[in-house]
Amino acid sequence: MQSFPECERVRRSKARKPIHRLRSVAEIPRFRSAAEEAEFWATHSLVDLWDQLESVEMELSPTARRATLRPGRKGPVTP
Repeated sequence: MQSFPECERVRRSKARKPIHRLRSVAEIPRFRSAAEEAEFWATHSLVDLWDQLESVEMELSPTARRATLRPGRKGPVTP
């Protein structure tokens, strides 16, 4: 099967980026936007930090499509 240059470019652009495993909670930066945070977490993993994190309880609206936790935020999360 012949590969066309445009198809090859698209295939390469969709390739997965490597996942970086964080070594400490201090490596998690402050984010200026939800988009910046999503971009960071698309290439980073908390797998080695689970024992350093504290558990939280939260209420979600039944119609919520996503939730973002922020340090020090109190109260229910709504859409």
